[in-house]
Amino acid sequence: MVFLFPSIKFINIKYHKIRNLHIEIITANKDLRRSTGACITYMKITTPYIHLNALLKLLGWVETGADANNAIDNGLVKVNGQTETRRRNKIYPGMVVAFENRQVTIE
Repeated sequence: MVFLFPSIKFINIKYHKIRNLHIEIITANKDLRRSTGACITYMKITTPYIHLNALLKLLGWVETGADANNAIDNGLVKVNGQTETRRRNKIYPGMVVAFENRQVTIE
């Protein structure tokens, strides 16, 4: 894992087990969020991919699946810097997803 800010320690690690999906979410500490105004997260998945709308829900960036679909339909979500409008787009390790002032890198 390569961190964008090597001098800052990343904390707040959450582990989830949902069906066959085992994930680890690592979020930057509060000092980084305060200094950059963004929330940068790294997420490890054990499956080959995760659907975009499920990712938004799982990270807690939206409340419901309908909210995730609306955000995607309205062009508010970017994948690797490009606006993404496919709700069930497969997100693979190495891809970067951004929504509002948040960003996640899938590993």
